[in-house]
Amino acid sequence: MTKIFSLLSFRIAVGIAFAGPTLLAPQAFAALTIVAEETGGNVVFTFSGSLNLPAPSATIPAVAETYLNPMQGAIAFRQATGSADRFPFVSMVPFGTGDTQYNVGIGAGDNIGVYSTELYLNEDYISGDPLSATLTFPNTTLAALGVDASGSPYVWTIAGSNDTITLRVTQSAGAKMELSRKIKKLEKKAKKLKKKSKKAKAKKLLKKAKKLKKQLAAL
Repeated sequence: MTKIFSLLSFRIAVGIAFAGPTLLAPQAFAALTIVAEETGGNVVFTFSGSLNLPAPSATIPAVAETYLNPMQGAIAFRQATGSADRFPFVSMVPFGTGDTQYNVGIGAGDNIGVYSTELYLNEDYISGDPLSATLTFPNTTLAALGVDASGSPYVWTIAGSNDTITLRVTQSAGAKMELSRKIKKLEKKAKKLKKKSKKAKAKKLLKKAKKLKKQLAAL
């Protein structure tokens, strides 16, 4: 009996050894976070985190550019250094209604390109290594750039991986006060219209106020 148990234990140990880390530990996932905020009269996007990536779908020559298009779910800072690996996203994630801002921002740090349905990183990026960058748009606001804070956070998922890129949009105290002012103004106008029996117009204004309240609650 002792020999049978010894043999069984040996077989189990060998099976685990050949199975490797798959049975002993869960797959490691990582994430990249982008924080967008108004500060000092500018809008700053700050990238931080790391990613564990699958094999790239393609490798292309790198280009130098800064790029922002909230309507297409695109934000990027890249320098023309070497080549870039391409990784597809599961889907496009719009984060506002703004149109293209090309080479207007000021970038610093690692090359990171989120382009609608694809992620671009330097070809020499090693999974798990830290990523860090900033992209600054001077003398503007999130609203002027067409970045919608009410839907934040926005999350892209990399195909073939459970890794994610999350955009969190934060507003300054001044922006919150401005939203509150607009809500009060709309509600005041609606009240006056109701007294004049213009209920349809009042309803439209209250609908706008309700939408702004949702945006304010999300900040």
